[in-house]
Amino acid sequence: MATATPPAAATPGEFATLLSQEESAIGQFVTLLQQEQAALTAGQVDSLDALVAAKTPLVQQLNRIADERRYLLQVAGFTNDRAGFHGYLEAHGTAEMRAAWERLQSLAHQAQELNGLNGQLISQRLQGASGALQVLLQRHQAGSGVYGPDGQKQAGTGSRLIDSV
Repeated sequence: MATATPPAAATPGEFATLLSQEESAIGQFVTLLQQEQAALTAGQVDSLDALVAAKTPLVQQLNRIADERRYLLQVAGFTNDRAGFHGYLEAHGTAEMRAAWERLQSLAHQAQELNGLNGQLISQRLQGASGALQVLLQRHQAGSGVYGPDGQKQAGTGSRLIDSV
């Protein structure tokens, strides 16, 4: 009866490569979040589709890298969380790996903050649009609106100024 051989433990070089890939990907993600924030602040909603389309594969890449890191930690005998990675760095890490991990943590924190701020900006935009829509609907229901709920111009509003246009 053949027994399965356990996977080989990851080398520090594999972890260093993974950290480098993750740092690059999250750096790109932070840049996209900054561009998203600029677009939201400037009201350039047309550019948001392209930014979301660019963020999606980066998020997938970051998830894949995190899954690989967790797997390598587990194979190396460490827990597959931050504490496990810190333990791995203490036992096997180089100074460059520790520095890369610190940079990665800083970028992850920056991404988290930018994402939260962007969410707030989106919420404010939605509230503003919802409020404007509510005003238009109330005016329409009161009989002084120019456009109907289907977006089409209504026949007569009772206002000589508006009806003459």
